[in-house]
Amino acid sequence: MAIKHPVIVVARLLSVLELYRLSAVSFEQETPLGELSISWDSENFDDETLANLGADYES
Repeated sequence: MAIKHPVIVVARLLSVLELYRLSAVSFEQETPLGELSISWDSENFDDETLANLGADYES
């Protein structure tokens, strides 16, 4: 399934990076430029936290 809009790719990348910043996910990549695996690590991540993602960037 190819993504046709670059904006969607950028939005997803920023979302994953924000989840990483919050220690909700971790990454594993065996080789440079190889397949990137993302694992969910958070046990205390709820809908309220998800709804407030990025709130600290709003002014």
